[in-house]
Amino acid sequence: METVKTIFKIVSIFLTLAIIVGCNKGSNISVVVPTASSSELNVRKGHYTRAITEYGFSKNSLVDSRVSKPYKAVKQLYVPIDKKDLPSLANQRRIALVIGNSSYLHAGKLRNPINDARAMSSTLGSLGFKVLKYEDVSLSEMKEAVDKFGELLNQYDVALFFYAGHGIQVNGKNYLIPVDAKINSKKDVEYNGLDAGRILSKMEEREDKTNIIILDACRNNPFERSWNRAVRVNGGGGSGLAFMNAPSGSLIAYSTAPGNTASDGEEGTNNGLYTASLIKEMKTPNITIEEMFKRVRVDVEQKSHGKQVSWESTSLKGSFFFKVEK
Repeated sequence: METVKTIFKIVSIFLTLAIIVGCNKGSNISVVVPTASSSELNVRKGHYTRAITEYGFSKNSLVDSRVSKPYKAVKQLYVPIDKKDLPSLANQRRIALVIGNSSYLHAGKLRNPINDARAMSSTLGSLGFKVLKYEDVSLSEMKEAVDKFGELLNQYDVALFFYAGHGIQVNGKNYLIPVDAKINSKKDVEYNGLDAGRILSKMEEREDKTNIIILDACRNNPFERSWNRAVRVNGGGGSGLAFMNAPSGSLIAYSTAPGNTASDGEEGTNNGLYTASLIKEMKTPNITIEEMFKRVRVDVEQKSHGKQVSWESTSLKGSFFFKVEK
């Protein structure tokens, strides 16, 4: 009797593996759902469909081996995923504020932020965003742009803010630096930089919507040399950005880990390392925003030989896809 049971188990496993391989070779996204009573099967199918919709598996995703574990019978049911379950671009109203600062009056010129802003604007426009783009702006112009952006937010389901340029942390706060800033001390940063909290405050009341903040602003602090030693050593200000908690319904993405600096791109390149990877991965269809940023992180870390690792803080409540293909 034991021998018969053992043979039955072996046959079950081989049949299960054969079905999984067959499913993976097909052109559709698929999962394998074990046979059960009709009521139990419907519950399982619902769980799998919601899971795949939530996490946005691409058509090349492999079936999780845990899903295919045999239950009481050998027979399996192949369930294709209907892509109509994915969020529709047509039903989402999207807006983005994009700022790129390169030509600093008192800190030299950065090579790629303007290119980054232009490339990001073009990409977001192709993905259904209304884009407000600004280049080489002063402090007053930055504040005006953020305030205008804030006034429009309630008309949209998805709001994205992208900044490329210099950014500095002082006493745990992050400041985005306009091109006209003249900074000789940490106090100057507070008065002459744009507090990143200004952008966050515009989004905090949109808890039921999607808010995305992307900061490619972690270049070397060009003003640090003129600061006194106590400020540099005691962390009053310096390179990189400080970690910020994402408000409910938001995701904050950094080009590198808190406190570190990011590459402005190699000589001869058109974009910074982080933004170049972003605009490539945003165009990948049917992957969630979380998966998209994971791909960016892997790409940036590989191309920087481990020197730069992108970072995110998230409290998103629902799924978001930059690009959807039915």
